[in-house]
Amino acid sequence: MTSDYSKLEYWNQRYASEKHYEWCLGYSSFKLNFEREVPSKKARILILGCGNSSLGNDLSANGYTYVLNSDYSDVLIGKMNQEYPSLKWVVADINKLEEFFSFESFDVILEKATLDSFFVKEKDPWHYNSEILIKMNRILSQISRILVKGGKFISLSFTQPHFRKPIYAKPEFNWSFNYSTYGDYFHYFFYVMTKGESLDSACINASISISHFVEPLSEDEEDFIFSIQCP
Repeated sequence: MTSDYSKLEYWNQRYASEKHYEWCLGYSSFKLNFEREVPSKKARILILGCGNSSLGNDLSANGYTYVLNSDYSDVLIGKMNQEYPSLKWVVADINKLEEFFSFESFDVILEKATLDSFFVKEKDPWHYNSEILIKMNRILSQISRILVKGGKFISLSFTQPHFRKPIYAKPEFNWSFNYSTYGDYFHYFFYVMTKGESLDSACINASISISHFVEPLSEDEEDFIFSIQCP
């Protein structure tokens, strides 16, 4: 049975005892990818679903001067604020970003496997349930809303491009779609969406085709990684 990553109770209980965990490897593994996309150390960076990763601290140690760490677990944010009191922390729900952040208020929005967690219960990556597609559209629309023009949404994921492109690469988000990989033995994906840049035609066709992949929802190393990969 997979862990219920959709429940706040799960995360509060986990964070109460767990000190540290890195999804999709630590910052040193994708530092070059990140610095290539975000050369300005003055960029206003928001981390969504920061968890107990050291990412925020690593970015600050690397010279980035504004890093806001957000998570919807108040248990987690309280603990992390005690461990790293010099960093910025806020309790915020990724499903309700409009309630927490202003229009075009960040240069970079970064998430590391936070969106992957929404797909754990999906049994077939070729046929996503309509509920998850609606949820993703809502979340990505809000991310685009709080991102400045020219700003970048960076998503680190276990999930391969042919599954993620139809979700991220949609004209309504008003951003382009690109990716690179990182990791030595297992490749993780470093997706970059730049607001205000146009999509190529292949991306637009991919976003349209996912409308055909909708079926009802079927009823740890982390079991998470196995649940979101192609069978």
